[in-house]
Amino acid sequence: MRVSLIILALSLWCCSDSSNHQQQRHFNIFLKYGPGRDELNTFQNTIGWHASPPDTVITIPLTLSDNELSQIEKMIYDIRYFSYPDTFHPWLPNFEMRKVTSPHDKYFFRVQSGSRMKTLFWEDFNPEDTFDPRAVALRYVIKFIRGIVESKIDNKRLPKHAVYL
Repeated sequence: MRVSLIILALSLWCCSDSSNHQQQRHFNIFLKYGPGRDELNTFQNTIGWHASPPDTVITIPLTLSDNELSQIEKMIYDIRYFSYPDTFHPWLPNFEMRKVTSPHDKYFFRVQSGSRMKTLFWEDFNPEDTFDPRAVALRYVIKFIRGIVESKIDNKRLPKHAVYL
């Protein structure tokens, strides 16, 4: 009996992953946003900024709390994010002309919830457009996420942006 318990304990110890990796969450987001295309990545717990040269991304660690992720997840379900098209074009009434602002926000938004994964691309040409309630709802979620990120960023931790001439 004692030998069985020792073997069981050893097998559990040997087979358990004792590395310091983070347990996989059931909900994650990857959001590229803004004219400069900042990147929030909760899959890797980072925030990134595009720098010069254009293909360079500067990243620092940034972790959202379980409560913050739960709030975002609830909002994602409330707006029915998984029913949005992959490339989102807000609806406009027939009589309304599309106004285009430049520069404008571009969003690449990937959400993983359990085994579901949804990616959405959206060029928000007119952030004042309120005709399509889906656009209004999506802007609200993105604004909420950006607010969380901006409240967490300590300017002392930000890397100096390198400029290559």
